[in-house]
Amino acid sequence: SIHANQWNIELGGRFNHHNQYGNNFTYSFNPSYLIDNKTKLFINAASGFRAPSIDELFGPFGANPNLKPEKSNSQEAGIQTELIQQLFVTIAGFNRTINDVIIYGNNGYENRDKQHDYGAELEINYNSAKFSAKASYAYIDGKITEKIGKDTSFYNLVRRPKNAVNLFAGYHITNHFLISSTLLFNGKRTDNYFDPVTFSSTEVYLKSYALWNAYVEYKFLRNKLRLFVSVNNITNNKNYYEVYGYSVPGTNFTTGFRFQL
Repeated sequence: SIHANQWNIELGGRFNHHNQYGNNFTYSFNPSYLIDNKTKLFINAASGFRAPSIDELFGPFGANPNLKPEKSNSQEAGIQTELIQQLFVTIAGFNRTINDVIIYGNNGYENRDKQHDYGAELEINYNSAKFSAKASYAYIDGKITEKIGKDTSFYNLVRRPKNAVNLFAGYHITNHFLISSTLLFNGKRTDNYFDPVTFSSTEVYLKSYALWNAYVEYKFLRNKLRLFVSVNNITNNKNYYEVYGYSVPGTNFTTGFRFQL
């Protein structure tokens, strides 16, 4: 880690020796620059290595002992600034490539040549002594490429929306009493439907949906004991799928205590 005037640089590396896949080195590089006391530019670059899991190699469903490990490279860049006191805005974009990505295909686990994901995120965050709020928007897209004669690419981010919005607000009524609420919106998505009779796979579309949740917390015994109640899916929305063909829970409650030593 290096600190010099407005610069901050972090550099890391990891060496991995695998008895089947040999020697592999991964790195992370994270420089940032303070333009002034309120604005920061940042870049994150990293590589990754993932060996196939035991289940993927020898498990009971679709195992493939000839799988290759995944190797990835990712980049992220953005800017964070304080517009007014305690109101921060962050804009970032990312790009990731995975070679020999492991997927579950018609014949079980297999390697595909390349997975390429990219997107952007906008986040607005406000915090004060009593009130906090956050709004975020995320866009993600991606495709997989396989070499069949010539390169063939197609969208494959199953069950992952291209557009997602998250709104949050929390208020401390007293030092001991907190209430908060979230509103989540996920855009339309694609999924794969496997016919149990023909065993064929068909692409289906999952429509967009929104969920409204709430949370209440009260602290006792010098903030060591907390009573909480959360209410999920307040509007009892059941007209959507997370996974095609499987029902989703309606309005549901969770309550309990947390104790901190």
